[in-house]
Amino acid sequence: NTTNMKLSEKKEPETKEEKGNQLCHSLSNGAMNNIHRIQDLQLAEIEMSQIYDIKKVLAEGCYARVLLANHKNTESNVVLKAIYAELTPIKDFYREYHYSYHLSPHPNILDSYNVSFKCDNCYVFAQEYAPYGDLAGHVKLGGLSESVCKLIGNQLSSALDFMHSKELVH
Repeated sequence: NTTNMKLSEKKEPETKEEKGNQLCHSLSNGAMNNIHRIQDLQLAEIEMSQIYDIKKVLAEGCYARVLLANHKNTESNVVLKAIYAELTPIKDFYREYHYSYHLSPHPNILDSYNVSFKCDNCYVFAQEYAPYGDLAGHVKLGGLSESVCKLIGNQLSSALDFMHSKELVH
C-alpha cells in the first residue's frame, strides 16, 4: 500500500529579517544546546594570501585579531575575525561563529558570512565591513544630538529584542 504525497516547496527568505527568522529558528529549537558536537569538525586550512589581500589590522587583543581584507575574486571588502587557536578551544570558536552567523540577518546586526577556515594558528570567520566604524568612534565631547540618540536607541533596542527573542543576552 503506497500513498502519494505532494511535498510543498520550501520558500526561500526574501529579506534579511526573514533569513534571520529562518536561521534563528534552529536556536529556539535547541540547536545551540548541541554545540559540543561540533568540536569534532575540522576547519579547512588555507593560505589567506591566496584568497584575501589584507589591508590593515582594525583591532587586536589577547584572543583575536580583526582584519580588513579585500576578497580577491569578488573585489569586496570583508572583515576577518582571526581567533588565536592556542588560546581558544574549537568549540568556543564555533559557538561565537554560530551566534554571529545566526543573528546577522537582523538589519541592525552586522552580517557574518558562511566562511570559516583555519590559517596561521587562527580560527577565522568573515563578517560584513562597517566602513563608518563603531558608535564609540563617533561620540565626541558634548555627546550626540537628541534625534541621533533616539535613532541609535531604536536600532539598539530592536537588535537586543531580536537577540532576546532567541533567548540570548548580550
